[in-house]
Amino acid sequence: MFAFFFVKAIFFFSIFGALVSDLVMFAGLVGLSVSLNGGVAKPAIVPQPKTVFNRFKLHPSARRPVSV
Repeated sequence: MFAFFFVKAIFFFSIFGALVSDLVMFAGLVGLSVSLNGGVAKPAIVPQPKTVFNRFKLHPSARRPVSV
């Protein structure tokens, strides 16, 4: 498909150059390429950090309350 697009572009810029008739062909070729490749790029998945608890340190809720 890329080779077909490349050859069409070479012929367009060097030999024929008819924008009206080739614009539909280029748009259709780009649409076909996008549909076959599964659409446009998707955002990268960012790994979420895991919360790691210190086994030897008490959680704040387990400590005695501070006397006032």
